[in-house]
Amino acid sequence: MRSKRAIRGGDIQFASFTDPYLDETIVVNSSNIHIRPHQRFAVTYLVTILCGSFLNLLIDSSTHTRYFTRKGNLFNAYFVKYGWAWTSGSFLLYAGFSLTYRNKRKVVASLVRWLYASIYWYIITQGFFGPSLTDRVYILSGGACSLPGIYDSFSCKRKGGIWFGGHDLSGHCLLLIHSSLFLWEEFHSLMFDIRLHRRIRKSFWQHNLSKCLICLWGLWWWMLIMTSIYFHNFYETLTGSLCGYGFWFLAYVVIYPNSHYPGTP
Repeated sequence: MRSKRAIRGGDIQFASFTDPYLDETIVVNSSNIHIRPHQRFAVTYLVTILCGSFLNLLIDSSTHTRYFTRKGNLFNAYFVKYGWAWTSGSFLLYAGFSLTYRNKRKVVASLVRWLYASIYWYIITQGFFGPSLTDRVYILSGGACSLPGIYDSFSCKRKGGIWFGGHDLSGHCLLLIHSSLFLWEEFHSLMFDIRLHRRIRKSFWQHNLSKCLICLWGLWWWMLIMTSIYFHNFYETLTGSLCGYGFWFLAYVVIYPNSHYPGTP
């Protein structure tokens, strides 16, 4: 066990304790905010969008005709556009094969966490007693549809209107980060649990599904790079990314570690 360490900075105190996988957990202050070792991986996405946004300033994307600059490219049209469906399908399929070693209560808890994550995605991007929160932000920031009486982007574009003038919070950044962090939290034991890793290698389905899961992680990360470089300005990318981090931080860092149910994975 590593030595415990406390660092006091103002009214915030940091301390190190033990973790089931890496023998270390960081607990911040008395507000019970737990940052476990594997969660440091989350900073990767922030670094990605910052680097991508910096490159966006150096590149005139309007003059580029590369494959990934086209909104209709295969990965954007058939994967990112249905990103949460791919994420959910991968989670449910893999969970069916790889979480069965757990007791039923933990399996149900994992499904509850998926349901909460799905509700968060739906409210922000699809609808919330009318337009989604993304569309509400767009309208409140001065945006509108060129057709009168329409207040959501989907209906506006479907009816041939133009959605213009507001703050276009990056739905791609939101979706890609939200999906990636959700899968990472639910399946981080793939990287740290040696017994589970050995069990997966012995199963044809589990072994191949784990490879597909890693490929999906990689695709989401690559599309996040493309989005931050070629689409949206820095502020739209930043706000979309912060919303992508929102559920992960509130659920997996603040609420789940301090709740009896559904608890952490």
